[in-house]
Amino acid sequence: MSWAAFWREPILGITNPEFSGLARSLGRESNASRNLYRYILRKNKALPIPITFVQTPVRKKKNVKVKIIPWPCMLLTDWVKVCMEDPKYRGRFFLGGHTLDTLEQAEDMLETFWHRYAKVETALSPTHPRRTIPVFLHGDEGRGLVHRNTFNTRMLFTVVPSAQYAPDGSTLQCLMETLTQDLNRARETGIEVCVDGKRLTWWIQFAGTKGDWPFLRSCYKLYSGFTSLRVCHACSGVDWYDVSAGNPVRSMPKGAEVEDPFHQGDMAAIRFAEPIEFGQSVRALKIDIAHCYAISGFGKDDIASTLVFLAVRCSIFGHASFEAQLEEAFCHFKEWTRQKGKRTTVTEFSKTTLKISSLQDFPAGLGKGSDCAVISAWLEFVLQKLSWEDVPEQCRDLLQVVKWGNASANAFFRLVYSGSTWLDRQQAKLAVQHGWAFTDTW
Repeated sequence: MSWAAFWREPILGITNPEFSGLARSLGRESNASRNLYRYILRKNKALPIPITFVQTPVRKKKNVKVKIIPWPCMLLTDWVKVCMEDPKYRGRFFLGGHTLDTLEQAEDMLETFWHRYAKVETALSPTHPRRTIPVFLHGDEGRGLVHRNTFNTRMLFTVVPSAQYAPDGSTLQCLMETLTQDLNRARETGIEVCVDGKRLTWWIQFAGTKGDWPFLRSCYKLYSGFTSLRVCHACSGVDWYDVSAGNPVRSMPKGAEVEDPFHQGDMAAIRFAEPIEFGQSVRALKIDIAHCYAISGFGKDDIASTLVFLAVRCSIFGHASFEAQLEEAFCHFKEWTRQKGKRTTVTEFSKTTLKISSLQDFPAGLGKGSDCAVISAWLEFVLQKLSWEDVPEQCRDLLQVVKWGNASANAFFRLVYSGSTWLDRQQAKLAVQHGWAFTDTW
């Protein structure tokens, strides 16, 4: 059979009626969002989470004037109540894969969690550990069709288009005040649900906030950030990027006191989350490793620099022009992804995708956050296959460092993500070793 004839043959496989129906429902791209919502409601795929309207200062579209309007929110307490009482889910979203049908196992899991987490954060010690659900606040920009905000995320609280933020930051603070009050009520009085004619009470404990830097700065009123003299809120050092063995940042002990990174004046609403000892401390702000490493961080920069080093300095993709070597490298990468069954959004290796105009610029990453892991794994494959004879002698020392750093970073993330919620002592020790090994090469 010829290749042309082969590609004309129908490709048969497993058919999923749900996906087929979803695909048919989308219709024209301009109506995809509306049609998707209609499909969800028609198929009874929506949860009846009550909408709470909060009087919020927002800037009207195409108008600098700020008005107070009722803004829609979905309180976490309502999410818990509906998901616990819904006969289809029976608490599955909040009980770590368990349901109310396996209540004792769910309670054992929560008790174990709080027993272990007390060693991480001593201020968080709930009165009812077997019935207290830990929650994190995650703030980030959402992207959807035609770059519009997405209304689909886990336990969504609210969505505000950036164009409608009040200039003084009062929009976010007003909404955070409502969220914080809801969290504190759930911690103090609990959430009563009725299941199978029985009444159960669940409590909520706020365990911290994650998000990208713009959200963290706005939410917590931080003066630290990439445009400030002090970049990191978790350490006071100006030379925060220096992680060499002799820098004090590296040897800073757990729980060390740091200079207050918050703006003076009215305290950010989320800092009133209880217990106050935790809510008002820097410890409540957690680093989002996905942003710092893969989405727009040093990991993506590292793989881009490695690619340029291999192509320009080592010439492992041929001795042609830089652009030709990048093209050859991309062909190798695409074939590797095909063989490994990996997916990528990267369509080429070029100066444009590397975000450089010349080799005097610092490469600033490739693709999306998910591409970072794929490209890094491919680079590990390439580096392992290299022999000293393939590389110019003057590049061999640096190549050894690059190879060690890449392997260490990949080993760290494989270990962390395969370990699920908890790592045992040996796994944690290995993760620390791999992490510092990569940091040393950086």
